[in-house]
Amino acid sequence: INDVAVYNGSPIWVATSREIFFSTDGGVQWMPAESDFMNSPHAEVIAPDQEIPDIVWAGRQHVSGEGDILLSTDGGLHWTTDYSTASGGIQDIIVDASDSRYVYATSEWNGPELARVIRTTDRGVSWSETLFPDVEHLDAIAIQPGTSNRLLLATTDDLRESTDRGESFHPIAPELDGLRIQDIVFSAEAPNLV
Repeated sequence: INDVAVYNGSPIWVATSREIFFSTDGGVQWMPAESDFMNSPHAEVIAPDQEIPDIVWAGRQHVSGEGDILLSTDGGLHWTTDYSTASGGIQDIIVDASDSRYVYATSEWNGPELARVIRTTDRGVSWSETLFPDVEHLDAIAIQPGTSNRLLLATTDDLRESTDRGESFHPIAPELDGLRIQDIVFSAEAPNLV
């Protein structure tokens, strides 16, 4: 199991190395997404839309190194590729809980492709990329609860912050330099607690 996501308690989503599963009864029974959905790529992450329950995003990595951002508009029953990278699998994906038109994904460095944050501001109609030539991996991205402007990004070597909805990032917390942070979680009760 590579990732678990929950939408208001139900359904529960699980991304695995071969397929995505979901449960609508608290995890007692699990149903796979459409059977030809994965075709062998590695499902890395999954993120349900908090405003529109039928919309679910997922990220995957192919054995050959390419990555895809996938979209389901029917609650995970069927999936389409919404965005693809030439190389570098999708490492993390998040949906802005207060404005789900904004979706962010991270992709690792692979061959000629640089690590990057991939962003849509219109629920996947168009995408833009912010490149990071100085790092190999962008492992995690998170939005601070209560604000859509502030994001934190975990890189191979440091922690970075955006205060402009992911248009730019700058290093913060020098005491964490040299550490590889692989996940970021904000407290729901105390949004300044990371």
